[in-house]
Amino acid sequence: MFNRPIWWIADADGNVPKLKDGQPEMKNGKQVLTEGGRNNSSLRKLKAFKQDFTVIDLFPERTDGYDIADALRDGLRPDIVAPAKPKEKEKKAKELPVLPAAVEDWSVQMKDYLYKTTKFVEEFERRGIWVGKSKEDWTNTANALAVLGEQGRELLHRLARPEQTYSKKDVDAAFDEALELKICTSPAKFFQIAKHYNITLTELKEKDDSDAELRSMLPAGVSPEDYFKHGFYEHDNAYYSVGKDGAKMVCGFTIKVLYLVKSKDAPKRIVELKNQYGYTTTLDLPTDAFVSLGAFKKYVESVGNFVFEGNETDLTRLKKKLFREEKVTTEINTLGWHERGNFYAFSNGIFNAKWTSADEYGIVEHGGHNYFLPFWSGINEDYSAYVNEKKFQHKASPVKFKQWADLIYKVYGLNGAMGMCFYVASLFRDYIFDVHNSFPMLYSFGQRQSGKTEFGLSFKYPFGTPQDSISLENPSTVIGVIRTLANFSNSIVMLDEYKNSVDKKTVGMLKGFYDGFGRTTGVKSNDNQTKVTKPRSAVWISGQDMPNIDNALFTRTILLEFLEKGRDYESFAKLKKMQEQSLTSITLEVLAHRGEVTEWYTQTYKIVRDYLKGEVEKQGKTIEDRMLQNMAIILAPMLFLMEQELLQVPFTSEELYKMALHIIYRQHEQISQSTDSRRFWDVFVGMVSHKPQPLIVEGVDYKFHKGNLYIRLGNVHPPYMMQHRSQYNVPGLDKLTLDYYLKHDPAFVEMKNLRFDMPPSATGGVLRTNPTSCYGFNFEELGIDLSSINGDINTDSE
Repeated sequence: MFNRPIWWIADADGNVPKLKDGQPEMKNGKQVLTEGGRNNSSLRKLKAFKQDFTVIDLFPERTDGYDIADALRDGLRPDIVAPAKPKEKEKKAKELPVLPAAVEDWSVQMKDYLYKTTKFVEEFERRGIWVGKSKEDWTNTANALAVLGEQGRELLHRLARPEQTYSKKDVDAAFDEALELKICTSPAKFFQIAKHYNITLTELKEKDDSDAELRSMLPAGVSPEDYFKHGFYEHDNAYYSVGKDGAKMVCGFTIKVLYLVKSKDAPKRIVELKNQYGYTTTLDLPTDAFVSLGAFKKYVESVGNFVFEGNETDLTRLKKKLFREEKVTTEINTLGWHERGNFYAFSNGIFNAKWTSADEYGIVEHGGHNYFLPFWSGINEDYSAYVNEKKFQHKASPVKFKQWADLIYKVYGLNGAMGMCFYVASLFRDYIFDVHNSFPMLYSFGQRQSGKTEFGLSFKYPFGTPQDSISLENPSTVIGVIRTLANFSNSIVMLDEYKNSVDKKTVGMLKGFYDGFGRTTGVKSNDNQTKVTKPRSAVWISGQDMPNIDNALFTRTILLEFLEKGRDYESFAKLKKMQEQSLTSITLEVLAHRGEVTEWYTQTYKIVRDYLKGEVEKQGKTIEDRMLQNMAIILAPMLFLMEQELLQVPFTSEELYKMALHIIYRQHEQISQSTDSRRFWDVFVGMVSHKPQPLIVEGVDYKFHKGNLYIRLGNVHPPYMMQHRSQYNVPGLDKLTLDYYLKHDPAFVEMKNLRFDMPPSATGGVLRTNPTSCYGFNFEELGIDLSSINGDINTDSE
C-alpha cells in the first residue's frame, strides 16, 4: 500500500475526550482523546510516513464502536464516499528580475550580487574547495547562482572544475534545472554555504584591503592573481613571497616539471631548471627529491647554481603549483612489444601502424598517453648507460622485406628460409606463447668457419645495431641471459659457444626458456613478495656441439646444420652492403600485419601441423609431437603472410614445407642416434677399443652366446663412467638409471645367468665364475661393429 491512495474506514469510536474521575483528562494543557477507529497508532504511522490517506467516518453520530460489518448485519448499505479535498493554492513561480545582456546595464543590486558572488567563487578556487561534496549544497548553490543568469552558469563551472570528475554536461544540466525552478531571488543561499567553509563577506573585505596593499608591492608585469593563487610570484627567473617587510626571494631559479614518470621501481620527474643568470638544465629528479626541504636542496644544488632559500611551507606551495601543471607519463623499461600500449618500442620511438619518434626528452605520445624512453633522452648524460638498449634503434631506410629475403635465401639456402620463418615468428612470440605455453629455440650447429656466426649476424640487423651474443661459457651466464631476455620482448637473443660440457644449471635454464620459465627473486617487503623475471624474446643458440647430450633440450630446438661448403659470394657481398644500412624497416613491415597474423594464427597453425603430421605418417615415420609443433609454430606466421600476399619471399609454400620436413627428418635421425642407451653402446665400443689396452675384456666383462651379446653391468659400469666423461666431457648415468635404459633398449633380450672367465691369474690359468647375472642383447640389432677391434667375431661361441 506504500505510496498508494488509502481510504481508512473508521469504526465509530475513539477521538473523543477521555475521562478520568469523571473529568476530562488533560496533558500538557490539552485534552487527551480516546483511542479507537478514529484515533489509533496505525493512523499516526500513516501520517508519519506522509502517506496519501483519507479517513471515512460512516457513522459520525455514534461512539459505540459500530462499524461497517455491524451495518451489513443490520441490512444497511452505507455509501462509501471520500470527502472532497480542499483545493490547494497554486504556487506561483518566483518572479526573477530580467537581466539585460550586458552586465553594465544591470541594476546596482544585481551588480553587487555578481561582485560578491565572484569574490566568494575566487576564494573557493584559491582554497581548492569542492562545494559539491554535499549534494544538497551543490543543488542550493546552483539555485542561488541561477539568479545571475548566464554569468551564474560560468561561476558554477568555475566551482566545479577543480573536481576530477568534472563534467561540463552535468554542470550545465544542473544549472538549466535551477533556471527552470527559479527557487531563489538572491545568492544569499550560496553565501550561507560559504560560511560553512569559514568564508564570509567580512573576511573577503579584509582580504581585499590586504590584496590592494600586496598589489602595490608586486613588480610591473607580475600577475596579482598568480600570487594570490599560489602564495608567491615569478619574476626574473626566481620566485618571491611578500611579507610585512616587502618582497623576499624564496627560490633563486624557476622550475618547470615537464613530466611525472610513473615507475614501480624508480618514479621520477623530468624538470627544467633556469636560474637568475639564465643558465638552464634539464634533469630527472626522483620523486623523493620533493619529499623534504633537505632532499630538494641536495638534488638541485648538485647540478649547479640553483639555491632555494625558502622554508618547508614555501616548498609545499611550490609543489602544489608544479604538480598541478605536470603531465603524467609511463616509463618503458622493456623494448620490443609493449602489450598495454599495443605498440612495438625501439629505443628512439614506437611503432603502431606508423612510426612515432621520441622527442628530445625521450617522450612519445600514443593513444592519449605519454611514454618515456630514457635511452636517448637528452637528460641522460651517462653515455655508458643503456649500451645494449641504444643499439635497439630504428633508422628509416628504403630496404624492403622482399629485397632482404631474396639475398638471405641466395646466401644461406634452406637455413636462410628457416631463419626467416623463425625471425618472423619471434615478432609475435607473446601471442604464440600464450597459445602454446611454449616457443621453440633455434640451434645453429657447425664447426668453426662453417658460416653459422655470419648467419646469426644477418638476423641481428633487423633489430638495429647487432647486439653481442651471450657466451654460454661465462660462469655468470644464467642471470645475465635471463635479464637480457626480460629486457627485450618479441625480439631474438642469441647465445653462443654452447657445449655439451656446460653444467646442468645452464642446461636447465635453456630448457626453461622453451617453457617460459625464468628466475624468481625476493622483494624487500613485509609480505614476502617475490619478483618473477620471465623470458620475453625468442632464443637462438649456436655451438660446435650438437645438443644431443640431453634429448629434452634437443627436442626443444629446431636444428640447422652448417657444413663447410662454398656460398654465393656475389650475393653475400650484396647482403653485407645492405646490412650497412638500417634493416629495422623490414621489422616494421612485418609488424604492420600483427592484427591479421594474431587473428588467423591458431587456424593457420592447425592446418600446418596437420599437414606436417600427414606427410610424416605417409613416410611411415614416428616423430615426436613436440618436434612437429615446433616446426608448425615458426612456419604458420610466414605461410599466412605468404598466402595472403602480405610478404614476398623467394620460395613457394610447397618448397617451404619440403625444407621443413627435411629438417624434421634429419633432426629425428640425430635424436634416434643419441638416446641414453644408444650413447651407452658408443661408449661400449670406446671401452673395447681403448688404447693402449681395452677397459673391458671379452669373456670377463662381456661375452657372446647364441647370437647375443651379454654384459656384466657391475663390471662394466665403473669403466663406462670413465670412458663417458672422456668421450662427452660429462659424467655418465648412474648404475640404477643405466639399468632402466638398458632393459628398455629395443635390442634387449633377457636377463640370464652365465659363467664368465675370471681375470687372468699370475700362473696363467683360466678360471670360470659361478653362473652370474648378465644383460643379453641381440647383437645385430645393436648396430655396433667390433670386428675391426677383435677381428672376426663368432657370436655363437660359448
